[in-house]
Amino acid sequence: NLVLDGLGASVRPAELTPCGSVKEFVDHYGLRIDRQPFDWDRYSYAVDAYECDHQWVVLQAAAQTMKTAFMMSWFLHKLVLEWGCMAGVYFPNNDMAGQFSNVRFAPFVRGNRVLARHFGADIAGDMKGQDAVHTRTFGPSTARFLSAVGRASTESMPLRVVMLDEVRRMSIGDVERIEKRMAAQARPWFVAGSTASYADGAIGKLFAETL
Repeated sequence: NLVLDGLGASVRPAELTPCGSVKEFVDHYGLRIDRQPFDWDRYSYAVDAYECDHQWVVLQAAAQTMKTAFMMSWFLHKLVLEWGCMAGVYFPNNDMAGQFSNVRFAPFVRGNRVLARHFGADIAGDMKGQDAVHTRTFGPSTARFLSAVGRASTESMPLRVVMLDEVRRMSIGDVERIEKRMAAQARPWFVAGSTASYADGAIGKLFAETL
């Protein structure tokens, strides 16, 4: 069950720990991708990304291999770390956002016995969980799965955690509007990932800003 602190805010349950890095989080909970454990020897080139503790991360990948696994692990880690936060996952359109939520992220979380107890409709205790395709809860944290296109989804809410995927198919204007959702946050977390595209595209420009 959730415990309330003196101010009425929910305290992260003892069985949930953000650990240090995303890699430590993955190892601690034994997270699995497509029912298989993470193979750090096979994907040794990805270890640096999982150990990165920067608040602003841009991943420009040569191929899809391990990109989605990293993005899901990073996002879940931040939902635990920033307990009670509002978080947003953005894709180029609503169909892609819904498919990621339903086909990749939900099975990823529910595949873990401990984490599943705090996810969506599976939440134990007195708290009601949301389990719609475009809105899911993890404990008191809320994750929205949205389209990057259109002001309604990019300008309607403050966000502590933001994840952008398939950025090569987004416009730089849409990315900039999403970034503004974090402007009021003292400690925002941001990750953008995509396979590589032209240097003047959205992912190329974001990547260049981190150099």
